[in-house]
Amino acid sequence: MASGILDFLFQGAPPPSVKNKAVSTTTVPDWMQEYIKADLSKASAIAGSPYQPYTGPRVAGLTDAQNTAYSNIANNQGNWQPALSQAMTNTAAASNPNLDQGVFNSYLSPYIGGVLGNIATLGARNLSENLIPQINTTFTGSGQWGSSRNANFMNNAVRDTNQTILQQQNSALQSAFDSAMGNYQTAQNRALTGAGQTAQLAQQQQTQGLQDAAALEAAGQAQQGQTQKNYDQAYQDFLEQRDYGKNNVNWIMGLLSGAPQQSSTTTSSSGPGSNFQPSPLATIAGSLSLLKGLKRGGQVKLPRDKGTLDMMRLVHA
Repeated sequence: MASGILDFLFQGAPPPSVKNKAVSTTTVPDWMQEYIKADLSKASAIAGSPYQPYTGPRVAGLTDAQNTAYSNIANNQGNWQPALSQAMTNTAAASNPNLDQGVFNSYLSPYIGGVLGNIATLGARNLSENLIPQINTTFTGSGQWGSSRNANFMNNAVRDTNQTILQQQNSALQSAFDSAMGNYQTAQNRALTGAGQTAQLAQQQQTQGLQDAAALEAAGQAQQGQTQKNYDQAYQDFLEQRDYGKNNVNWIMGLLSGAPQQSSTTTSSSGPGSNFQPSPLATIAGSLSLLKGLKRGGQVKLPRDKGTLDMMRLVHA
């Protein structure tokens, strides 16, 4: 009977258990919320602004010096060819093993004819004025003038005189030829040297032209580089001006991200049903009250849908 009473009191099952629950919340201080709202408003305004293109120049063009340098380089192409062609022609002419008679004759002394004639004249004069009178005087003094021996001496004198004249003339011609040949060979050597120098001058002309163009181009590049620096600085200034508001918002948000925040934790917990049952003393007191009611034959009220319970009937049951 006692178990039936207890089952009735606790409806046949222990009370349900409740799980523990902890809730942690982090909040932003009120003063920081005002700054965040203001920054978000500024950021929204900046994001909604139209695109701002840069209208200034970005790349520096070629300078006048560079354009002139490039034109000079183009004009300098092949300017060495005429001088080199002349050098090759002179080299070929000077290296020809065959004697150029026309060039050789130009180095002969123009007085060679006069020299030869003078030799003959002087020889004949010596014969007529000196040799023949001496022979005649000799043979006349000996009484043999007009003799065969006198004639032989006369013939020998003429022969020797002519031979001497010819030898002197040949010597003069040989000397003139040697002098002309020396001059001719010297001229050929000079032509070879000149041809080599002409070839070097052609190369030097090309090199110096390119050096001038390179110097002019370097000056133009320096001018272009300075202009490019100005363009880059202007573009950098434009970026800083365009992004001024955005950078300020980012800077302030960076400061706020490091500010302390408020944290709070709310914890609620509950255990199994036994934790909420009456204490042993309360249970004993309740039991005594129940027994007193039973002795008096009282009734115990049940829930509305259960009606009333006659305790006396339960006791005698």
